[in-house]
Amino acid sequence: MSNFIETRGQLAKLLASENLFVQHDVKATTASFNVKDRVLTLPVLQTEDKFVYNMMTAHEVGHALYTPTDWHERVPENVPFDFVNVIEDVRIEKFIQQKFPGLRPDFTKGYDGLNDADFFGVKDKDISKLSFIDRINLHFKLGARALVPFSEEEMTYVTAVDECNTFDKVCLVSSMLCDYLDANRTKEQSLTEELDITTTGGSNEQTSNNQQEKTRSSSSSDEGDVEEGDNRTDTTSSGTSADELTSQTQSQFDKEMSKMSRSSCYDSEIVYIKAPVVNLDDIVIGVKDLRDSFTLVPEWTYHSERCQTEYGDFIKSIRRDVNFMVQQFEMKKSADAYARQQTHKTGVLNTQVLHNYKLNDDLFLRQTIIPDGKNHGMIMFVDWSGSMSTNIVSVVKQIITLVQFCRKVQIPFEVYTFTTGDSSRRVSGNKVIDGAVSTTSMNVVQVMTSTAKPREIDSDLYNLYCQSYYLGTSMKVRHSGILDMGGTPLNNAMFLIPELVRKFRLHTNAQKVSFCVLSDGESSPLYYWKLYNGADEDYARPTYSYYQRVMLRDGSDVIDLGNPEEGATGKIANYLQNLIEDFSIFNIYVNSPNACSRYMTQNETWLDEKTFRKENAAVSYTSGWPMICCISPKAFGQAQQEIEVESGESKAKIKSALKKFLASKQSSKNLLTRIVDSFA
Repeated sequence: MSNFIETRGQLAKLLASENLFVQHDVKATTASFNVKDRVLTLPVLQTEDKFVYNMMTAHEVGHALYTPTDWHERVPENVPFDFVNVIEDVRIEKFIQQKFPGLRPDFTKGYDGLNDADFFGVKDKDISKLSFIDRINLHFKLGARALVPFSEEEMTYVTAVDECNTFDKVCLVSSMLCDYLDANRTKEQSLTEELDITTTGGSNEQTSNNQQEKTRSSSSSDEGDVEEGDNRTDTTSSGTSADELTSQTQSQFDKEMSKMSRSSCYDSEIVYIKAPVVNLDDIVIGVKDLRDSFTLVPEWTYHSERCQTEYGDFIKSIRRDVNFMVQQFEMKKSADAYARQQTHKTGVLNTQVLHNYKLNDDLFLRQTIIPDGKNHGMIMFVDWSGSMSTNIVSVVKQIITLVQFCRKVQIPFEVYTFTTGDSSRRVSGNKVIDGAVSTTSMNVVQVMTSTAKPREIDSDLYNLYCQSYYLGTSMKVRHSGILDMGGTPLNNAMFLIPELVRKFRLHTNAQKVSFCVLSDGESSPLYYWKLYNGADEDYARPTYSYYQRVMLRDGSDVIDLGNPEEGATGKIANYLQNLIEDFSIFNIYVNSPNACSRYMTQNETWLDEKTFRKENAAVSYTSGWPMICCISPKAFGQAQQEIEVESGESKAKIKSALKKFLASKQSSKNLLTRIVDSFA
């Protein structure tokens, strides 16, 4: 259904030849168009009848193209709204069908289908007894096939309605139609009075009294008309009560459309959100503040010494892996440069081949031009939720490996952690934008940056390792309360990426930026600011979308993010991939095989379980995330440095130990190769 209604939104933009803002609202009972703000609102109907949706969409586009923005001010005060509404609908529907003849079947079949369902409320009714404006409405919406009767005098006005080609003429014909009905009513009143006088045969005094009573009654009726806003009633010659100045068929049509809308049934609400205005200084805790927050208690010396020893051993052990990544990166850089090189003639004669001038006309020197490559940069976004504590030491080891690789090849880098922040904050309504993504619902910390001095980077690496050691083993070593764990507000945190990349490029001159999001779980619901009406003043507070379908409004474009169960995170990643130039984003998802399989299914792809179980990693390319690398926590562990076998073991056990040793090496290399491939 989502794809169906969004397709209709794209149809509206194409028909209007304008980048309208199209929003689908389950609370809307009918389609409407705000001609001033250029916002087309379409209801979400309990039908996928393309003719009805196309007809309704084209109708509102007709208003967008042909109805003036100041139409309210141009309608004369004495003209009923329904007259202008019905006749303007006739005009814009005729124009939109003339501009796009292919829409004519949609209007014909759409209105016929709704009429068969008695949307106009005329089933089993004598159409000839309907009010004039109702018969005009049916005639132009259902066509000549409806056989709507008109008198010869009425046909003059029907023709005038058909010939309206400007809004001013719509107002003029509406006024003429109102005058015609008033004249008919006055004529009928006069005939009725004469008939009463003839029938009663009363005296002149009685006749005068009757006329005065009728005058008072007419005056009272006119006063009621003003109060009710031109909703005057009359009685037809057949004695049937009918409101000549309102369209009962249009009113019934609107009621039936409201019943068809999804507002009358339980369904997911559609929420429109906007990207936040980001000020990183107010959101991100800088690495300098983080350094000052680490504490060490003297009684923890034993655990600290153990942590320091293990860290030193780890740094030594990853040199081979870092060198392997450097080798892969340089090879790919060289291949890319070779692919881009071009050879041109210089225009200078090559004296070494002049003697071949009779046999070969290629006598000029050549030069090879290799265009300069782009500067690379890498940003890592690490999930710092409580569920990561089981694997946090292994994950941090992998981050350290990537940082050491970046330092070796002189690629600028930054590392951030993210977790939950304050989601209960309440602010004045004028301080935030209603519907903007909340930036207070997350805690983002810069834990490392390449702009720091080498000695500071070494210290930051050790601090991060100690924090992971503290969280993953519960041993009392140096740590920071700033890096306490929480939830996974990944969807909210990803809206910081455009500003993070912009600022990163400003400080490092990186041209091509790779962004790695490393997590082990799905994002929590997306928080956005919602405006409420308070007793004293309006206020706003973050609220989250769980069952709602979320639509991201970017200018006049609308991106369907779905809901948390439909891979909203991947859709945000795809939006960012298209938004930011020279940018690549990928997801390293750390979890068990079953969890990885579910995650891939949610992102509309599948997990190669055979490869995953063999290599502890598998890569997929999706319509959301450009690349998802599902990894078993085992792959993040340190590869074996020696064959684990005791002396005197059997050949079978030695063979098994050797196979395990080689597998650990290969798993580590496969993982690192995939990461390098993403940004080399």
